[in-house]
Amino acid sequence: DRFFTARIGLRFLMEHHIMSGKQQEEGWAGVIQANFDPTHVLQHAADDARHLCDREFGVAPDVHIRMADEEDSPSATRNNRLTSVPSHMHYICTELLKNAMRATTERHQDADSLPPITVTAAFGEDHLGIRIADEGGGIPLSQVRRIWQYAYTTAPTPLLELDTSGTAPTTRRSALAGFGMGLPLSRLYAQYLGGRLDVRSLEGHGTDCYLHLSRLGAACETVPAMVSTSPAERESTPAPGATPHDSYSMRGLSEYEHAVLSEQLAELRHGHSPSIRQSSL
Repeated sequence: DRFFTARIGLRFLMEHHIMSGKQQEEGWAGVIQANFDPTHVLQHAADDARHLCDREFGVAPDVHIRMADEEDSPSATRNNRLTSVPSHMHYICTELLKNAMRATTERHQDADSLPPITVTAAFGEDHLGIRIADEGGGIPLSQVRRIWQYAYTTAPTPLLELDTSGTAPTTRRSALAGFGMGLPLSRLYAQYLGGRLDVRSLEGHGTDCYLHLSRLGAACETVPAMVSTSPAERESTPAPGATPHDSYSMRGLSEYEHAVLSEQLAELRHGHSPSIRQSSL
C-alpha cells in the first residue's frame, strides 16, 4: 500500500505538471477538471469495459447509467459542485465494471440475454457517490476479505497470445481479468484524495460496489506516514509556528542525521575538510 500510494502521488504530480503546460479546454487545470459531469466519465469507462468483455467472451452486458436526481446534475451555476480528477474516477470505474461484466457474462452464459449492470451516481454535500450493481452471482462470504489482497483473483491467469493481424507478429495479453490488482489499486486511488471504496456481496444474486469520491477542497491528500516523511524520517511540512532555525536544530535531528553530522565534524576537526567538500559535490 505504501509503495503504490507513493507511486499514485508521484504520477499525479508529474501528469498535472505536464498537462498544466499545454493548451487546455475551459474548466481544466492540469489533470483537474471543475464542474465535470460524472455520467460522461462513467459512459467512457463502460465503453472501455464492454470492449474488453466483448473481445474476451464475444458478448457484453448493457450498462444503464443514471443520476439519482437530475436537479443535481452539474450546471454553469454550480462551478464548484464537483472538482476532481476524472482520470482517477475513470480508472476505478473501469476496473469495477470489468469485474461486474465478467461475473455477469460467466453466470448467464447460457441465457438468452444478459441482465444489465446498473450504475447510479448521486451528489452528497462533499462527495460524489457511485453505486455499481450487477447480477453476477456475488462473492462467497469466505472470499470477501481476500478480494483486497494483491494478486488474488478467481479468473484464470491471462496467457500470452500471438497476434498476427499486423505486419509483424506480436504478443498480446487479455486485460479483462486475471491479474488481481484492480480492486486493491482502485481502493488506493479512491483513498488518495479522501474517498473510499466498499464492496457488498449478496451471494447467489450479485455484487454492489459503492465508490465515494471527495470533491477537491473538502479533503487533503491521504498518504501513509511512511510516504509523507523523508528517508531520514523527518516530516517535510514544518509544524505551525515553527521557524527555519527550529527545522535545523540539533534537537530535531534523527539518529541517522546525527551520526552523519558527527562523522563530518570529526573529519573537520582532524583537518580533512577536502573530503567533506568532495562528498558534498
